Amino acid sequence: MKNIYCLLLLAINSSFYSQQATTLNVQDTRWDNNPPASYNNELKAEFKLKSAVGFADLNTYSGMLTLAPWSDDSGGKVHQMNFNADGIFYRNAFQSEQWGGWNKILMQDVNGNVGIGKQPALARLDIAGDIASTGNITGSDLVSGGSNAWKFHTPDDGRSTLFVAPLLADGNGDWAVATEFKAGNIAVKGKLEAREIKVTQSPTADFVFAEDYNLPKLEDVEKHIKENKHLPEIASAKEMEKDGVNVGEFQIKLLQKIEELTLYSIEQNKELQKLKEEILKLKSK
Repeated sequence: MKNIYCLLLLAINSSFYSQQATTLNVQDTRWDNNPPASYNNELKAEFKLKSAVGFADLNTYSGMLTLAPWSDDSGGKVHQMNFNADGIFYRNAFQSEQWGGWNKILMQDVNGNVGIGKQPALARLDIAGDIASTGNITGSDLVSGGSNAWKFHTPDDGRSTLFVAPLLADGNGDWAVATEFKAGNIAVKGKLEAREIKVTQSPTADFVFAEDYNLPKLEDVEKHIKENKHLPEIASAKEMEKDGVNVGEFQIKLLQKIEELTLYSIEQNKELQKLKEEILKLKSK
């Protein structure tokens, strides 16, 4: 019989607490900004003036939810969320401390934009500050990077580009990827893969075809090659290894040499035609 009474009391007690948990009453504590120590082993809902709990707005109201998982610091921090017209905000602190500042939880605006540390958001994701990631970031565009390595996937073909850590920016708008800053806007230590690279550089090498262009004599070119082991106006292999190669300038230099070679070929063709004509005249005699 005693066991039956115990089971009956346990059932009544469970029913009582299950019914009590179906609602959470909101208490009107609008003027108070209670410290973390005032919350113990409870989940509490409160009605608050925004100005009372640290927001700049005056005479506007908010709802607040506080979770204190334990009665002292050994149980972790006390967590607090504030719900108001500007969004959802969060702060926490140990019970032996004072509250920290409010941090806004991500929310989209009417345009579908999300701002982190920035209002209003001017892009789909508008971030004021650094970004750090230890995993993959998937999307169709990479706007900015933080200090960790990012692997970025383009969804159209599944290929990926690895931005090697760290990605750093100086005060001049230049970026360095896993290397020290160079003279360019982006300095990369490692491989760079792209579907297309467009280099805008002027002037081009068409000056070779100008009437007043001084085409080097082949004898002089031959002499330069024998003495220096590289073409005139082209850096040596050692210089390229030491200083690197400016792709735009190097392409123009190569085009210059191709155009010079074309002029040599045209001159040689003219000489061949003259020789053919002379041979035909000799044969006719």
